[in-house]
Amino acid sequence: MKKWISVLLAVLLACTACPAFAEEDLDALVDRGNEALNAGDYATALELYTRAADAGNARGINNLGWLYQNGLGVEQSYEKAIECYEKASELGQPVATSNLAYLYLNGEGVEQNNQKALELFTLAANQGSASAFGRLGLMYCNGIGVETDYGKALEYYMQGAALGDSTSVHNIGWMYENGLGMEPDYKKAFEYYTRGAELGNNLSFYSLGVLYIEGKGTEQSYEKTMEYWSRAAEMGYAPAYEAVGELYRDGLGVEQDYEKAADWFHKAVELGETNEAQVNYDKLIEEGKNPADYVPKDISF
Repeated sequence: MKKWISVLLAVLLACTACPAFAEEDLDALVDRGNEALNAGDYATALELYTRAADAGNARGINNLGWLYQNGLGVEQSYEKAIECYEKASELGQPVATSNLAYLYLNGEGVEQNNQKALELFTLAANQGSASAFGRLGLMYCNGIGVETDYGKALEYYMQGAALGDSTSVHNIGWMYENGLGMEPDYKKAFEYYTRGAELGNNLSFYSLGVLYIEGKGTEQSYEKTMEYWSRAAEMGYAPAYEAVGELYRDGLGVEQDYEKAADWFHKAVELGETNEAQVNYDKLIEEGKNPADYVPKDISF
């Protein structure tokens, strides 16, 4: 009898010493959930995030909140999303804190509150979120919830850029290009846009195209403009589709091609760039450069 008690006690102690999942196993669950999410398998993502969240993993709790916020695999619920974000934020998860800040900034599921958003972005930055520094910079640059302060904006952008936030890098370039709190410096703008593009920022690709077409901070080149605007479009930036359409329409950097121009204008409209793009598309039809029954073709990269 004593033997069996000793064996049972040993098993209980072993179970107590070993949690159901090691922390790295929980992170692996979240990573698998992310793969499922990116593949559009929301049911699997929900299952994996829930398992990680139930075990107290902050990333899993945050990502579960993301599913509820966007109604992916579950009924959309800001209430449940906020509950998840608040819980993960209390566990020190910076992305959750930023997600919560965005809800307050945009008034989604909560009463819009710039001060609360500022407070939460500050907390997220202190928790190590690079993008939160960028958002703080944007708030100071545009006077959202605070007095406009270009010096503070640049300071926050620099901190975000040092942590690898591509939006912060791009926005530093924007400040140099437009002379916000400083004299315009197109060479500096070109430098930061190049760094932003290297980090995969679509706005930086687009902005490089603008500098090339205007010859600011670099040698003027329609070919380079075409290259960078095409890259921005490939990344889903709608204004870039309209801009590439103009290059095809006017034969700048490429052989003039009204059909391709119409294709690009039409795609811009599909992506929500409805004003100038729709006008440009209609003009090609009205001026007879494309037949009235022209059917736009898909754009491939």
